[in-house]
Amino acid sequence: MEKPSYYIILPAEVRYDKRLKFSEKILYGEIATLIHHKGFCYASNSFFASLYETHENTISLWIASLVKYGYLKTNYRVYESQGKKRQERRIYLTEKVRDTQQNHLIPLNVNCEKNNTSRLLQDDYILHTNLLEQDKSDNLDEILKNNLDTQEEIPELFNTKEIFGKK
Repeated sequence: MEKPSYYIILPAEVRYDKRLKFSEKILYGEIATLIHHKGFCYASNSFFASLYETHENTISLWIASLVKYGYLKTNYRVYESQGKKRQERRIYLTEKVRDTQQNHLIPLNVNCEKNNTSRLLQDDYILHTNLLEQDKSDNLDEILKNNLDTQEEIPELFNTKEIFGKK
């Protein structure tokens, strides 16, 4: 079976729930991703079992655990197809988790300026430069106050050439 190429999002509420097994958390992410496609997930236990290389009963237990702790709800419907009665399970996110995932459905560019990275870098550079200038002026004032004698001696050293080892 070809593995899906999409990624999953695990809300913190699910990720840090100590009652859930690691595999149940991953399955939750898989189901949540499929739910976002159509509003519900209709994938069978056999689909998930082949995807995660486990038994269908194991998948059933994982889903039951997610339902028990209030992360998913299931609904079964019976329909007729080609003269046969069939049953379809639909899995939905509960309100408990759906509210925390709504922010993930909003595109990032809705709230951001175009290419704001360069603006942020520019603001950071300006702030850093201003702080450096302030430090320089503070240090310069201090040096001037403490070293007035040295300032008068430097030109004399150049005039006498003692600085180069010559007299």
